[in-house]
Amino acid sequence: MNQRFCNAFSPMREAILAFSPIRRQRNKEERRLIDKDGTLKIAHHGLNERKTRYIDDIFTTCVDLRWRYIFLGFTSSFLVSWLTFAGIWHLLFYLNGDLEEDHLPDVQVENGWTPCVYSIYDFGSTFLFSVETQHTIGYGLRGSSHKCPDTIILQCIQSIAGVLIQACMAGIVFAKLARPKNRARTVTFSKNAVVSMVNGKLRLMFRVANARNSQILEAHYRALLLGNFTTKEGSTYRNFPTELPLTTQIQEDEDAERKQEYGHVFLPLLVCHTIDRNSPLYNITPAQLLQSKVELLITLEGIVEQSGNTVQARTSFLPSEILWGHTFTNCVTFANKEGVYLVDHSKMDGVQADETPRLSAKQLENLDLESSLAEKFGSKYASNNKTLTR
Repeated sequence: MNQRFCNAFSPMREAILAFSPIRRQRNKEERRLIDKDGTLKIAHHGLNERKTRYIDDIFTTCVDLRWRYIFLGFTSSFLVSWLTFAGIWHLLFYLNGDLEEDHLPDVQVENGWTPCVYSIYDFGSTFLFSVETQHTIGYGLRGSSHKCPDTIILQCIQSIAGVLIQACMAGIVFAKLARPKNRARTVTFSKNAVVSMVNGKLRLMFRVANARNSQILEAHYRALLLGNFTTKEGSTYRNFPTELPLTTQIQEDEDAERKQEYGHVFLPLLVCHTIDRNSPLYNITPAQLLQSKVELLITLEGIVEQSGNTVQARTSFLPSEILWGHTFTNCVTFANKEGVYLVDHSKMDGVQADETPRLSAKQLENLDLESSLAEKFGSKYASNNKTLTR
């Protein structure tokens, strides 16, 4: 009976959820691709020339580094460049004879000696000149003369190199600070998703809220059901993502719902997926969903109002985090004294049980069909139905 019932489902729907063959092992940590905070749990292995690929995209590699390494690289880039050019400067001074005792700054006027750079006594003064040249400080004590063409060329080279180093390091730090990834931390999702009957249709719903008053523009929502997919030819694709249509509107017209896959998060927003004939969840009962080994991946993509950068917030729901026959409680009130809407984020995860039948959408549709036929044809349909059942 159960086998015939499953064979009636479309191969795609029953393959996506990978029901009875795969049981959740409760004694082990549940596997998930995306943590509740949006962190991707992925480790790359077996990639040929991985370091070379990362170096080719050096800017992104640097931006992805932790702050401690960015500050270390920032400091090291300047120190290394100062010391490197200071060593070259000091070598030129030595080859030109500016470091001989008779040619030091205190006796240059008496001996009629014109150095490449004035006020150079030792490596310490050479290092200071290197710093002043690279950053165009110009304290007025040390300056180059027209006597040495080599120093003129080197001074130009160091000035250009200093500008490039400053531009690169400042760009990396700015990109790190302006990353929209930090903006995603102020977008919160409900801890659980729920399945409830709304307007005569079974719907999978979750809630999203914005912890800032500044808005995320053009916020679009997407859902992917991650599971095993078996084709009609018998091939199985593991961890195959199947998209679930989402809507921010709850209407009886399916076409109107599908056109509203985006919504403004002024207040905590309810985003839902209608479980209809086109849904992979159409044949799924609560027990089958709980036994399946799938993951519902949720992403929110929008534009940060202040910077114009695109931001993506992520979360996921495991079968144990999808509550069948529940609905969300209210978390928004109006403060009359202050004249503002009050969003209680501590109630974002609040749910309560409702009277949603613990049946699949297909089973509910069959019950509705039988009820409508019974009402239309009366006792004649009931007697025929009993005969067919026997």
